[in-house]
Amino acid sequence: MAKTKTAKKPTPKKTPKKTPKKKSPAVSIPSPVPPDKEENPLDVLASLGKKKKKSTSKKADRPVLALTEAADKRFRQWVPAKVLADHFGEHLKVTQAALDDLVVDLFYDLMWDKKSQPKNPALKASKDGKPDIEGMIVIQERFKISMPEIDEDDTKEDVAEKMVTILSTIGLNPDKAKALVENELIIGETKSIPLTALIEGQKVGKEWVNPTDIEKTAATKLLIALSAGGKLDLSDDEKEALIVSTEFKIAVKGGFLERVCTYCDSGDQLKSILRLVIKPVVSHRGAKFAVSDSLTDKNKRLFAQIFEILGTDEDEILGTDEDEILGTDEE
Repeated sequence: MAKTKTAKKPTPKKTPKKTPKKKSPAVSIPSPVPPDKEENPLDVLASLGKKKKKSTSKKADRPVLALTEAADKRFRQWVPAKVLADHFGEHLKVTQAALDDLVVDLFYDLMWDKKSQPKNPALKASKDGKPDIEGMIVIQERFKISMPEIDEDDTKEDVAEKMVTILSTIGLNPDKAKALVENELIIGETKSIPLTALIEGQKVGKEWVNPTDIEKTAATKLLIALSAGGKLDLSDDEKEALIVSTEFKIAVKGGFLERVCTYCDSGDQLKSILRLVIKPVVSHRGAKFAVSDSLTDKNKRLFAQIFEILGTDEDEILGTDEDEILGTDEE
């Protein structure tokens, strides 16, 4: 459908300037097109879901807020607290991952010995024969599933078969692998139309694939119908262009950890299932430190841990004036 263009006055020996495009809002929904006005659906598309592009021009310097004495003091307290929190938060992730690599296997050994899920166990360490450090590892009934590679025409049965193959590959008896999938997994199927891909294109492998004109027109008509209401009038080609994609999700039935050992012939198979395919979420609670120490000794040990984590010489820091550390010393 052609656009109606406004005639311009002829200008000798000059190339006509392009009409600048109007900027669309960050998110907008087009109004219905009046029946007496012809408009290309692809032009309406320009106002659909477009985000404002970031300006490449240099931004103006931010104004600096003048702080009161009280605000300055709180700001000096907050910034190092934030920096330390970020640093120690990252250290926590690293040390917890290293701990999980060891204690989770010990927990799965305990599961195999009992042939069922034990209560979440306590972790304890002693010092000089007295209780010193305590915690608890929690194996949750929430799981991350290693999904198989899905093909376009796959059905739920195909996905189930692929899960059986994965479990068989890591060592499970094929019959037990099939029983586990049938009895313990719920495979859900969601169908959708990838409108963004039909409008803007999509990355396939390492290449960007642009949509065809038919795909753009079909997706635009659908968006207009959804936002403005009314009948959706599509040609046969446009109907074919609105490809329905299928997404599969796998859930695990409650109580799986109580029953998972029945599908295994060894502790190694149990570990393979829970570490590689159906992975429970692991967390920690109840961390206590220096439980038998006095408050003074506990704080000394915590200080030592701080310096160790920061990789800093304790003697150098403790010999520094407090005003110098906080940046409040005046000349």
